[in-house]
Amino acid sequence: MSELRDLASFILLELSRQNYGLAREYSNQRNTLIGPGVLKFDASVFKNNRLHRFSESTNVQFRAEFFNLFNRANFSSPTSNLAVFDQAGNPIPTAGLITSTQTPSREIQFALKVIW
Repeated sequence: MSELRDLASFILLELSRQNYGLAREYSNQRNTLIGPGVLKFDASVFKNNRLHRFSESTNVQFRAEFFNLFNRANFSSPTSNLAVFDQAGNPIPTAGLITSTQTPSREIQFALKVIW
């Protein structure tokens, strides 16, 4: 991930008629920087319990749901800081910095559902 933060790999070019060809040669192509991947595993387990005391079709269902079960940190892309240089042409130190995650940490929820 250190290649994303290497500000020396970027140069500042003034776009004019004289250096238009140079600017096209040094401009980034589409999908040049690829952010980290996303892997999220959600699971759900449930148990049905028939209650014949109330009626034939009464069912109490206990559910356990797990979101991001393996608790993997899915980092966001470094797109919040799109500017690499300020107006004076100096490099911005926070350019390309990954500061957040895309998905929350592991979440577990339990539920009791009555179906009649």
